[in-house]
Amino acid sequence: MIDVDNFKTINDTHGHQGGDRVLKGVAYKIRSTVRQTDFVARFGGDEFAAILLKATSASAAAVAENLCRHIRESRFLLDGEEVRTSLSIGVAQALPGESKKDLLKRADLALYRAKQGGRNGFAVAEFPKGGPDAA
Repeated sequence: MIDVDNFKTINDTHGHQGGDRVLKGVAYKIRSTVRQTDFVARFGGDEFAAILLKATSASAAAVAENLCRHIRESRFLLDGEEVRTSLSIGVAQALPGESKKDLLKRADLALYRAKQGGRNGFAVAEFPKGGPDAA
């Protein structure tokens, strides 16, 4: 799960058109950072979901780190002003037999931890109690 940090401020300052331009720019950066075989979609509001096929938690964390850096270094020109933003990302690796709902829940909890950690970063989801076989 990927969330654009402080997006409401961008929307409030530059209007919905400015916010939409930032979302499109972020979507482009996400798409250009992941592999062509991966899946990226807007999940709603200022959130995106990325499914990295055949990725480990470690490789997904590396992608998350690169993506955070790319967005942090990007500038979006809105109303003649350079606007910067960052991302908070929750990474979760699908476990054998885990439902999509439970996977998204773990990714969302990791996203929450990333935000609590100060935003502009990522957190990797913990395994359910009992380890990866408990799912």
